[in-house]
Amino acid sequence: MSSADSSQSSSPPLVPDAHGTRIKITASNGLSRRVHSNSQSYLTAARKRAGTLALLPNLPLDVLFEIFSHLLPFDVLTLARTAKDLRRLLMHRTARPIWKATFKNIIHFPECADDLSEPQYVNLAFSPHCHNCLANGVDKVDWFLRVRFCVECAKKCLLCDTDPGFPKEIAECLPDSSMKWPDLRGKVYRKQDVVNLLQKLNAQPTEVARQELIERTKAKSYEIACFAEECQEWEDDYKDHLRYEAHMQLIKLKDDRKKAIIERLTALGWGEEIKKLPTYHKASVYKAEPFYLFDEHPLVCQHRALTDRMWRNIEEEMVEYMEDMRDYRLEQEAKSLAKKRKGAVLTIYEAYKESHPALQYSDVLPSPADICNAPRVKHLLQNLSIAAENFDEHLPDLGSIIDEWQTGAKSTLRKISGNDRLDLDLATSVYACKTRDAIHYSHLESCLDYPDRKRTYESLWYPQVAHHRCNGVERFGLDEADEEMSREIDPSTKIGGNLSSIRRRPWSAENLTFDKKALRVMQNIIESCGLDPKQTTPAKLDILDARLVCLKCSYGRECDGERRLQVRAWRKMVIPGNHRLAPPLKRSGRMLFQLAHCMVTHWGDSTIKYEKIIDADVGIARLEEKKQVEKHPTKAHPMWECKHCYQKPRQPDRMSTIEIDDHLDLRHLVTPGVKDHDYFRALDAAPEEPPAIYMVPRATKVQSSLPPAPTGS
Repeated sequence: MSSADSSQSSSPPLVPDAHGTRIKITASNGLSRRVHSNSQSYLTAARKRAGTLALLPNLPLDVLFEIFSHLLPFDVLTLARTAKDLRRLLMHRTARPIWKATFKNIIHFPECADDLSEPQYVNLAFSPHCHNCLANGVDKVDWFLRVRFCVECAKKCLLCDTDPGFPKEIAECLPDSSMKWPDLRGKVYRKQDVVNLLQKLNAQPTEVARQELIERTKAKSYEIACFAEECQEWEDDYKDHLRYEAHMQLIKLKDDRKKAIIERLTALGWGEEIKKLPTYHKASVYKAEPFYLFDEHPLVCQHRALTDRMWRNIEEEMVEYMEDMRDYRLEQEAKSLAKKRKGAVLTIYEAYKESHPALQYSDVLPSPADICNAPRVKHLLQNLSIAAENFDEHLPDLGSIIDEWQTGAKSTLRKISGNDRLDLDLATSVYACKTRDAIHYSHLESCLDYPDRKRTYESLWYPQVAHHRCNGVERFGLDEADEEMSREIDPSTKIGGNLSSIRRRPWSAENLTFDKKALRVMQNIIESCGLDPKQTTPAKLDILDARLVCLKCSYGRECDGERRLQVRAWRKMVIPGNHRLAPPLKRSGRMLFQLAHCMVTHWGDSTIKYEKIIDADVGIARLEEKKQVEKHPTKAHPMWECKHCYQKPRQPDRMSTIEIDDHLDLRHLVTPGVKDHDYFRALDAAPEEPPAIYMVPRATKVQSSLPPAPTGS
């Protein structure tokens, strides 16, 4: 079958005519019917679109004026560009009241200049397009030139007074630009204004007429400049106002969303928990996800209105957040309760120490952290059925707790030495600290530069080693700063002021080591003094107060009454001092602090022998040491502790004599302080030793044949 046949046999489509009757499309009327049908549907759609505001120009003028007066100026200008009828209406002089009424809808909008029409003024102020190429996005307006130019058009339409051929005589007649244009230097003018002025000047018949034109142009330029400054000031304020309005609108959106989420959560039973949410920043809130402040939660602080669909998407996550914050709140409340209960225990501990005078401050006593960490006390703190007010009745004997702690501390020190039967009171029981961080407090640290500080060597004897600062103090990180520096302090760990970066911890000897080198050095020193190393204590050596000579420094030569040798006290051989060296020991013109002689200078050599000078020369050595101290005074070192603050949360660091007097006066209103009553020597501070001096000691073996002692060194 042919295609013609096929087309004839197929039933033709039916289309409605103008009266709605369905007719058959044939070869004679099909094309015309299709064209007529399509054109009718198009015209119908066009009429529907045009009919929305088609009758607006036909409304009474007073109604139109009332409607348009509530619009913004740029809205009226945009409306005038939509239809010819509206343009004919709004661009007529009779529509000036409409424009002036719209000016009042903008805060402090300046009145229109006399040489500008209202539409020109509005176009200049609000229409963001280039006045030359009509490109959009030109936000900056040059009020002095009364133009908006894009960068490319500015190069074509503007002139500089530095350009070759620029007429200098008219530079002061025209307003210059207040903006900085790319690639344009000097004063910038509008090219068309320059050309127009030159044409007018050239058209003047006489010089007098030229001068009158120049004066009129200057007066007009002055008026333009005054108006431009007023408009520029308004524009700056208006932009700030727009930014503020936009910011407040965003804040309102976020607040409305927050209120909506709170209402939804309250309906689910979280109302009381929302009132207990934290409202300020704490580091512990941000330790792990999803801990945020409620206002800063990613699902809350959005600038979007909350819809039912949005809530269904975030409901599960917000409920999970509330559960996590409830657990966090309960954890914080438990910590707060624990701090209060610890405070009650420590109050009982302080009262116990005051009621037992046998417990001296010089004794090795547990710190507040040790007391609260004792097993029996810890069990009492965790038993919430016992109120803190009743701790007196249930608290076990503190005396036994102190004894157990002291026994454990001594056992730990002996374990470090490797000898469970070590006599800690012997002078040969020497320890050293392995750390040199900021916590390690030495009376040398504040006096030495970094190279010399590394060379310090501090030996520790009992009980000083038990009081060493590194044993009971640790530094905490920034993530724990809010807990340690909060107003609700932990009385068992708090130490120092509000900005202190350290805290107490249970006593630990992990930073200590038994100093075997110093042990062998001490054996040689004790033997040189004629004593038994197995029975001699540091206190016995202090009472003897002997002076020694290092035979390695003297190249093996003993005292003979002729050679000038360096003489030191026994501690000076092992631990550093805090006095400057005498002039013969200067290096490169710089004063050096005296360091531990044998442990630093000779690296703890156990083969070195020492010689004790005779008792008659010891008195001379002491006088020379006194002169040395007066000749080379040193900085006052922090050696004192406040007895009123000791083992209290606000316990300050060690203080010098001046500092302890100021502290007692300001903090405790005590003037002057009494030693061992208001303050005492720090228990972790080594005894202050005299400086090393040079003298000529007499021979020690045959004292009867020696000449009289010299009067000077």
